[in-house]
Amino acid sequence: MTKAILPSTFDLQKHINTYNPEEYGIKKFDIDHAAFILSQVFEIPAKNKLISDQISIKNDYTLVSSKILQGYVHSYKRYIVYFIQTNVIECDNLYKPSSIYPGAEKCYGYRFVKEYNDNDVITFNYNKKFSTVVKKQEYKRNLSSFKEYNYLTKWLKDSGLEIDISKALEYIEVKKNAQLINPDLLDTKRNNLSGRDEKKNPIEQFRSAKINLIKISSNNLDYVIDDTVKRMHTPYTNLNSELRNYITFKGERLCSIDIVNSQPYISTVLFNINNISKINKKLTLTNQLPPLVLEKTIELSNNEDVRAFGDIVSSINGSNQDLYTLMLTKSKDIGIGYLSRSEAKEAMFEVLFSSNRYVSDTKKLFGQLFPSVDEIYRLIKNEHKSKLACVLQNIESYMVIQNITKSAAKAYPTMPLITIHDSIATTLSYECKLKNIMYDKLTDLVGLPPKLKTDYWSPENIDWQMYDAYKA
Repeated sequence: MTKAILPSTFDLQKHINTYNPEEYGIKKFDIDHAAFILSQVFEIPAKNKLISDQISIKNDYTLVSSKILQGYVHSYKRYIVYFIQTNVIECDNLYKPSSIYPGAEKCYGYRFVKEYNDNDVITFNYNKKFSTVVKKQEYKRNLSSFKEYNYLTKWLKDSGLEIDISKALEYIEVKKNAQLINPDLLDTKRNNLSGRDEKKNPIEQFRSAKINLIKISSNNLDYVIDDTVKRMHTPYTNLNSELRNYITFKGERLCSIDIVNSQPYISTVLFNINNISKINKKLTLTNQLPPLVLEKTIELSNNEDVRAFGDIVSSINGSNQDLYTLMLTKSKDIGIGYLSRSEAKEAMFEVLFSSNRYVSDTKKLFGQLFPSVDEIYRLIKNEHKSKLACVLQNIESYMVIQNITKSAAKAYPTMPLITIHDSIATTLSYECKLKNIMYDKLTDLVGLPPKLKTDYWSPENIDWQMYDAYKA
């Protein structure tokens, strides 16, 4: 992005005038370099919704990679020290190098001091020279993926995708103000380690949403291909789902086709040695999975609970029930009593992504219903709690980004395509064509027919009622 994102109450030029950088050891101070360094505190969470969601009401720090900073600003350390010493940002002072903490490495975390952290954002325009540096670095980082995924990245240019920016900004402003006044309105996210819901930070949500809205409305749509699981992160994937209702394509409404209970459905690949072999040619799954998994797959694949699991997460038996509604129903028998399907879905993340050492009622219930499936999950997570998530998301990315959308683009070159991880969006006129391709490709790759659900994007979907009393 050729603009920096800064706190609205922070005047960078005034700060420089007040605190002469030369007195802090910076002889050739570059205001664009300074703005870029500060901007990362806000931009990094905005580029990855998972990071943004994890910045809780406690105002956690943003982890900033020094390797990435150095690619843009060679003397980045001096700027960081300058802004810490002049009380603009603060550091968590916690660094874990990969050489000492393999698999648990950590960058330094930074955040703006409270004076600048609880407010709106403004943009700062880089000069032409530094804008060129930013563009070259972004191009360099994404060159291979730009060529490989051009059938997707071309829709991130000036392609006809539009957003009603004024309505979207109004909505996030009203929502933020309402949540700050009434904590009962705060959004929550399940902590898979503790099993408890944690309150999301409304200021951070507002900032990240606004940054992505700015990018979309100005056609400044950068993207990142995740190095670990190959997911594509764009302003569309990072935008709150409710705000997608304001997006159109040349005036036409959009819809997204979702894979119902996608991660559990995709995991059935792990219980079919033939499908493992098929996908292994592209992803080398045998290198990612512990050797015992393949042995257990052969041993357990014909067990009754494995077949029952395949039935519930796929459309093979034509039932409207899915895994989350089943867990919702069964939870009442043992006294958990989830309040909704979405709550049961959040709880299922404990089964998929939490450490084997962590015990919960949800994990006990899943183990009772599907003991063989649970055994495979636990075996994969023995190495590291994130291993199963990485494997499943790698498979998902291969299926969605490298297979389904590639086939759809080849069959229908004018079909707009926006991927949101396990969901694909297009215009209403292409809904049926895309849905058929998704169904056929997933059935072939997974070995079971998927359950697909269409969400139609429209401003009418947004419920303002709970926030009406807090409008200015």
